[in-house]
Amino acid sequence: MVKQMVQRLSKGLGYEIKKWRPPTPTQVAEHDALQSVARYVRSIGQSLNVVFDVGANKGDYTAEVMALFPNARIFAFEPTPDVLVGLKSRYAGQQSVQVIDSAISDREGTLTFHVRPNSVWNSMLPNDTSKIAPSESKEIHVRSTTIAAAANEHQIEQVDLLKLDIQGAEMLALQGAAPLLSAAKIGFVQLELNFWKIYAGQAEFKTVSRFMFDHGYWLQGIYQASMTSGLLLSTDVVFAHNRYK
Repeated sequence: MVKQMVQRLSKGLGYEIKKWRPPTPTQVAEHDALQSVARYVRSIGQSLNVVFDVGANKGDYTAEVMALFPNARIFAFEPTPDVLVGLKSRYAGQQSVQVIDSAISDREGTLTFHVRPNSVWNSMLPNDTSKIAPSESKEIHVRSTTIAAAANEHQIEQVDLLKLDIQGAEMLALQGAAPLLSAAKIGFVQLELNFWKIYAGQAEFKTVSRFMFDHGYWLQGIYQASMTSGLLLSTDVVFAHNRYK
């Protein structure tokens, strides 16, 4: 009786009530950047053999890659000293995972790194005006390298997937990867982009897109949009080289 009354009332207001059902695995995959890339790669008869996980943090993305592509070699880059301890411990003895103590930027050397109370907000960039990111707790100096230099150091000819989650500094990393991008030595690039002014000088969607298009890549997908107060806060974006069209 109560159910029928609620349904009649909702229809009178122009709404329809339906039973909620959890999303299917396929629906989940379509909204997850890595799972979507994995499905697409397999659909064209390819695989991910070498993955650069830049901004690895605690290693969850690396674990997901391992589950999807057990034979992949993964290079996990993380500059935060205390986070590195747990990351190295998590993958100790895993021959397929190499943890690298370094930030990724557009140059080699050292740089100032902004460490915040929650490590997911750590960045090469200071806070901007939105006050979304936590207040900085301290600045440290960390080692910096480029994607191109890291690939050369570890004798990597082809990076099948480059994942960047480095809190606004993605454009710097892409500039450091330019030699590989120009030579079509990177297959897919997954990166997180922010739309509010979270970090000073953060990468912009239009700048990143233009850079990737100019280097022979196309927009494969946009995933996991984060919204707040009806505005787009951040999203994951995947670019694929033109040879994968």
